Amino acid sequence: ATKLTLGLRYTKDKKSVLGRTTFLSVPPPFGKLSGSYDAFTGRAVIDHKLSDDNLLYASVSRGFKGGGLNAAGSTQATFDPEFINAFEIGSKNQFADGTLQANFSGFYYDYKNLQLGQRRSTSVQTINTDAKIWGLESEFLWAPTDGLLFNANASYLNTSLGGLAPGQETSDPANPAQWNGVGIPTKTPEVRLTLKGNELPYAPKFKIAVGGEYSMPIGAGGWTATLRGDYSWQSRYFAREFNTVNDK
Repeated sequence: ATKLTLGLRYTKDKKSVLGRTTFLSVPPPFGKLSGSYDAFTGRAVIDHKLSDDNLLYASVSRGFKGGGLNAAGSTQATFDPEFINAFEIGSKNQFADGTLQANFSGFYYDYKNLQLGQRRSTSVQTINTDAKIWGLESEFLWAPTDGLLFNANASYLNTSLGGLAPGQETSDPANPAQWNGVGIPTKTPEVRLTLKGNELPYAPKFKIAVGGEYSMPIGAGGWTATLRGDYSWQSRYFAREFNTVNDK
C-alpha cells in the first residue's frame, strides 16, 4: 500500500555568445561571453493507499536551471543558475462508485536566484532574485450519467520576491520619474529598487474554472457529437515585478 520513489539527476550546461551593439556608427568588435553551469538534483515521493479509491502523497524535489548570458550591451552581462526546493502534499480520491473524482494538493516553492526577465527600453535583460511561493489546488470531475461530465478547478497562489542578487540592483525603465525626459533612462542619479516583497508577474492569487459537456452518438458509424461550455475567472495580477499601479 506504500510506495517510495527516488530520483537523481546530474546536469551540465555550457553556453557562449558573440555579440555587439551598433547604432549609426562603425561596428565595434564582437564581444564574447561564456559560462558553464552544473548541479546534482533529485526528488523523493512517497505514496500511501488508504483504500483502492483514496491515495495520499508527499514529495520533495530540487530543481536546477543553468545560468546564462544577456544580450550585448546589457548592464548585467550574465545571470546566475536558478535553484528551487519544492515541497508538495496531496490526496487523490474517487467516490460514488468512481463517478466522482476529487484531488487536493498544497505546495511550497523556495527559489534561489530565480531568473526574472526584465523588459528594458529595447530588449529583455535577465536578472536573479529569490522568491517564495505557496499555494493550494483542487480538482473535481463528476460523471453523473453516461455522456454527461462536469469539471471544476480552484486554486490559491501566494508569491513574494526576495532581494536581488549582489550587484543586480535595478531601476524601473518604464517610470518617467527615473528618466531624463527624452526617452533615455538617466544614469546619474539612477533610482535603485529592491523588489523585496513584491508579487511575481502574471501570478493571480485566485483562479476558478468550471465546465460541463454532454456527448451523444450520431448514427451507426461510431461518430460522437459533444456540446460543451466553460467558464473561467482569475483575480487581478501585475504585469511586471515592479508592481506599480500601471502594472495592475
